[in-house]
Amino acid sequence: AAWRRVGMFYNNCEAKLFDIRHGTDTAGKIDINELVASPESTLHNRGYQAVNELHFNKAIRSLNLSERSGFLDLGCGKGKALLLAAKDRRFAFVQGVELSPALCRIAKTNVTRNLGPCHRAKVNIVEGDASTMPVSPLINVVFLFHSFDEMVLGAALSNLKKSLAARPRPLLFLYYNFHYLDLFHTNGFREVSRFNFFGPGRNLRVLASGADEGRA
Repeated sequence: AAWRRVGMFYNNCEAKLFDIRHGTDTAGKIDINELVASPESTLHNRGYQAVNELHFNKAIRSLNLSERSGFLDLGCGKGKALLLAAKDRRFAFVQGVELSPALCRIAKTNVTRNLGPCHRAKVNIVEGDASTMPVSPLINVVFLFHSFDEMVLGAALSNLKKSLAARPRPLLFLYYNFHYLDLFHTNGFREVSRFNFFGPGRNLRVLASGADEGRA
């Protein structure tokens, strides 16, 4: 229990320092009941918290990507992962999908304040439901920080499979604070690498579609 509290303190400090350095609003935790009004959305979706910058960058740097890659954050929250991905020269297109109108507004403000015109032009933030949102054929890297339950995740994976069927391509999925790895296996994904970061709920798995060996 003591070690868990140390891990939580570390991640809270990282989040606050990130905002101080960049002039953004990404830190803190928000309960799902404060974000959406629909009882069904409350049932199937999770509250907000931000990814750790060091964790995200380490995982992203490990990927074997081309310089015309596309990044998608399912449940992008306040947009911290979008900010980090937009600064990676390998990503030509960065998209976030977020159910909460309030978080979408904050994410867009964070992008405007933190990114220059060149990086900002890469980013597209969509207010919508990940279970029904079609996946752009430009996307070959997907990120998820346990934003919803297995029902929404299953539908999101089905959308990914449709996108891959329409335009076959390698695709990598970064699943942070993972809970439903079995869903990936039943949908044709296989684990290619793993990261065990410091702090509760901060582990990450990288999964690849089909027979891909970890390149996208």
